[in-house]
Amino acid sequence: MELNAAQMLFSSDYSSFVKGKADTRSGSEDEQARAEIRKLKEIDSKVRAHEAAHLAAAGGLAHGASYGYKKGPDGKLYVVSGEVKIDTAPVPDNPKATATKMERVRAAALAPSDPSPQDMKVAAEAAKAEQAARQNLMKQSPTKTDGKGIAERYSSLPGASPKNQFDKFM
Repeated sequence: MELNAAQMLFSSDYSSFVKGKADTRSGSEDEQARAEIRKLKEIDSKVRAHEAAHLAAAGGLAHGASYGYKKGPDGKLYVVSGEVKIDTAPVPDNPKATATKMERVRAAALAPSDPSPQDMKVAAEAAKAEQAARQNLMKQSPTKTDGKGIAERYSSLPGASPKNQFDKFM
């Protein structure tokens, strides 16, 4: 599956925990087949919950999950892997919105109780992008109120200079 730079992929794969070939027995299933079906049901449930956690935390940044299936000895299909695509593109010319978005991406990546290695990678990339956006935001606006830095604010007080203001505390 190929993704562009503005998408990352959350992924979980439990297929290696299940025997390779589906059993096609007729009649009553033996204990081995019942055990495999129990395991497949457990994995199906875990994968669906894992991907649902990503979707719930991502909000509108992710849409739908896709799943990989394995046919069990009973002939039914069970989910054994899953993935969710999420939009990780920065918000153009808006570092504050980008930082907020990357916060949500990181939270979505870490939302499942058992994040996969791919989930951890997405979270790390989002944290890096969030930090870069916050640094960009700080460069653009030194303060929220008046656009002046600390030294500029203190030097504008009557009879004050930044050095005099800091000397009071030394």
